[in-house]
Amino acid sequence: MDPGDLLQDRYKIVRHIKRGGMGAVYEARDTKLADSACAVKEILEGARTGRDSQYVEARFFQEMKALAALDHPSIPKVRDYLTVDSVVYIVMDLVQGQSLDDEIEQSMGLSGQPLAPEKCVEDILALLDTVQYLHQQSPPIIHRDIKPANILRETRSGRIKLVDFGLARQLDDNSRHTLVGTLGYCAPEQMMGKGSFESDLYSVGMTLYHMLTGKQPEMLNLDALTPDLPGLRPGLSQIVEKATQPRPADRYHSCREMMDDLKAWLVAEPTPKPLPPKPEQALAPIPSPVAVPAAKSQVNTLVGISAVLLALGFGLFMGRETAPSTASSPSASPPPLARLQAPAAETPAPPVPIQPPVQVPPSTPVVAEAPPGPPKPPQRRNLPAPPRPQPEPQPAPTVEKGPDPEVGSLGGPAYPTYNGPPIQPRPPVEPQIEAPPDDLPAGGPPEAVEPGNTQIQRKPNLKQWLRNHPNYRPRMRRRF
Repeated sequence: MDPGDLLQDRYKIVRHIKRGGMGAVYEARDTKLADSACAVKEILEGARTGRDSQYVEARFFQEMKALAALDHPSIPKVRDYLTVDSVVYIVMDLVQGQSLDDEIEQSMGLSGQPLAPEKCVEDILALLDTVQYLHQQSPPIIHRDIKPANILRETRSGRIKLVDFGLARQLDDNSRHTLVGTLGYCAPEQMMGKGSFESDLYSVGMTLYHMLTGKQPEMLNLDALTPDLPGLRPGLSQIVEKATQPRPADRYHSCREMMDDLKAWLVAEPTPKPLPPKPEQALAPIPSPVAVPAAKSQVNTLVGISAVLLALGFGLFMGRETAPSTASSPSASPPPLARLQAPAAETPAPPVPIQPPVQVPPSTPVVAEAPPGPPKPPQRRNLPAPPRPQPEPQPAPTVEKGPDPEVGSLGGPAYPTYNGPPIQPRPPVEPQIEAPPDDLPAGGPPEAVEPGNTQIQRKPNLKQWLRNHPNYRPRMRRRF
């Protein structure tokens, strides 16, 4: 099919995704379901025209009915299956993601290293949970084509999805017909026409081997595989070896049994690597004390004793010349030098008279001069302030006492007298009254009579009339 083709007036082909041995997968849009994305798988003509074409076609529709009833988050939901011009199509949910086969190739191409073992085990545990769900159906369903290319990782959730159920079939003990899966991942008994639970577990073990080593298994392999990787924790290689045994009786018999071993390996603490032995450091020999010969020590002792005796004899000779005639009595206890000489001399030395100590007159103690300190700052002298100018004294005013009006004598209260110039009295000011103007008619101001008004109006006030006269000037009065 080509992009743009409309399948049964409903599914519009968008692009081609991939092509396998049994069919081709296309991305399409469901025009009757809000243009939702879906995947359309076409069963190729080679699978429909083979020796078992009638059996394949009959079993295909039975298996599609069984797959349509599956409901698991890791299995795409089958929406529809149809036949157009003797060509069989399967419509299911589209998984947006990348296959594990592509992830392995990218890891080997970028870093040259396969996927991390812990990540591989987590993905295989999710895959075994899906396979266990298929085996627990009634009747059980065997996938028969488990490999990294049929395991997709969804981009949004990161969940593992198991796809390509073209070879899946219900398990029938009386049936001898089967379809061979992918060589290298297919169990030996499945290639001989008999599939079982152990066949799917064999494919899971081969998938784990491919993920751990980055190498695809050989097409015709009749020996168990053991991944030999440096730094791989012990236990995981034994799990892969048991799952890929050629005889079904030597493998795991259920998904739960293999999951338990993988979980135990995953939660087990990694064995710490032994540290390299440290080189032993040679201890330096402790030097032993040097033994002094006995003869040498005796010679040193005799030399010391001879020097002490010589010094005592010289002091005794000098003391006799300056000492008085009366010798002082020897001390009761021997001097310290005699104590040291006693054990070394064979015969005890005669007591030596001790001269009295020479009296030294007391001298003036010598006191060391202290080092000169830092120079002191000059002291500030307090100079007397300059005298302030004093105001000249003013003569006191003379006060004369007047007669006391009550007593009638000169002993009354004193009043100050004014010594200035005499005060001249001001002459009295007579009020000036201006005469009315000469043009004033006799009998007072004329009456104001408006033309046309026959009513005689009231006479105005003379004072008001004078103020309104143009020649009126106000008179200024003096106030004292």
